[in-house]
Amino acid sequence: MKSNRHPLFAPPAAWRWMLLLALVLLPGRLAAQRYELVWSDEFDTLDRATWQHWIGTAYNNELQYYTARDTNSYARDGMLYLWAQNENFGGRQYTSARIESKAQGGHKYGRFEARAKLPTGAGIWPAIWMMPTKSVYGGWPRSGEIDIMEWRGDLPARTYGTLHYQFNGGHRYTGTTWDLPQGTFSDTFHVFAIEWDETRIRWFVDDYMFNEITLASLGATPMPFDQEFFWILNVAVGGDFLPNPPAGSKFRQAMVVDYVRVYQDVNQKPTLGLGALPDTVRAGELLDLSIRAADADGQVDSVAVYLDGVRVASGAGAVLDWQRRLADGCYDVEARAYDNDGGEGTAAARVVVGRGCTQRSFGAVPFRLPGTVPFAHYDYGGPNVGYFDLTPDVNTGGAATFRPTEGVD
Repeated sequence: MKSNRHPLFAPPAAWRWMLLLALVLLPGRLAAQRYELVWSDEFDTLDRATWQHWIGTAYNNELQYYTARDTNSYARDGMLYLWAQNENFGGRQYTSARIESKAQGGHKYGRFEARAKLPTGAGIWPAIWMMPTKSVYGGWPRSGEIDIMEWRGDLPARTYGTLHYQFNGGHRYTGTTWDLPQGTFSDTFHVFAIEWDETRIRWFVDDYMFNEITLASLGATPMPFDQEFFWILNVAVGGDFLPNPPAGSKFRQAMVVDYVRVYQDVNQKPTLGLGALPDTVRAGELLDLSIRAADADGQVDSVAVYLDGVRVASGAGAVLDWQRRLADGCYDVEARAYDNDGGEGTAAARVVVGRGCTQRSFGAVPFRLPGTVPFAHYDYGGPNVGYFDLTPDVNTGGAATFRPTEGVD
């Protein structure tokens, strides 16, 4: 019997403490969101009103012809089967299946997970991914793509998690891989998931978080990951992502999907205010901050005050009073309230004290113009891809010193 609850479980008492220690030591999923199931397909049937089949060829120089035939896709005993097989059809030597849930509608933010067992064999490329229901920012890649899981038959223990988007007018992708410590993804079922909110996307295998991308770090133009996305499940054969199957190879292999589910955080964030905080304060005058927080569906556990990003006060409960005399300057004041479900609410203001902001002197040596200003363009930035060069004696420009992909220290 399938359970439609989020997979948090109560382990036997004999090893409960071992699990607790593992959660402390490993960067696994520790999120406090109160997720509830909002949509799922358990694949008791293959509902063709929910899932539309892609018919024909695809992109990326893939070799298969997608069909809607029962020989390539069906549901049986609560499992979805997507078969890739060697046969002459539609002018191709392989057929397979790709289904999309766009007609059902999409979802924005939450936990998106699928439990699946992957096929075997060189040249096979199954994927569980998402595309925007409405391409409000324009065609691909402007409106984004979220790859929850990609896999290649020649690397059977490795999974890929990736974002695609537009950067400086062109396509960019950012992501990483994770390898199973033992076995392959074809041996048994695994849960592939992302958790996505307004600020970040995190990737999981069996509740182990293996990657996190902060959306603000992408530099996407525009930033597309704020719209509803829908599911795509497919099995490709060959293409640009991996070596093609060996010549003359014959196979019939399936990605088997137990379910796809969408959980969303129903916890309402706490609300709070900064009281009658003035925009300007005389130098030496007491700045008096009175914070009052509330939580509509729980309780406020604590409140904190941050001054220019540094926490200066905190306290349990929903009420906090804080006072301080500040020197001349401009200050960013922020209050944060945390509820019993891990939700965070914020309120912020800027306060000018006395003479206000002072202009800092330019600490570097200016270039004399007209003249030549040296620049270096690293166009692959982001986690695990390319970084800034911190070695001054080789960062002198010119083709000989560029390292535009990776290996930059």
